[in-house]
Amino acid sequence: MLTGRLKSADIPKAILNSFMTNFPNVSDVEWEKESNTEYEVEFEKMNKEYTAIFSIDGQLLETENEISKKELTHSCKPSHQSIICQ
Repeated sequence: MLTGRLKSADIPKAILNSFMTNFPNVSDVEWEKESNTEYEVEFEKMNKEYTAIFSIDGQLLETENEISKKELTHSCKPSHQSIICQ
């Protein structure tokens, strides 16, 4: 249930505090409400794109980041639309 872009003022303080603790010095921050219990944030750090999902109480649930093919290890293999690393 995406509700569109949100302003930082619309994000619960527990989530903002957790985000700032886990990801200091980031730019291009964009928030979305994923559900009644989860918020998603997209941002850039050191010229790489990241996505993080937080629970309503500020717990970091998931983080994703963009990597180049060069950064993949030999233990990573493509699988449909994602890459699986062991």
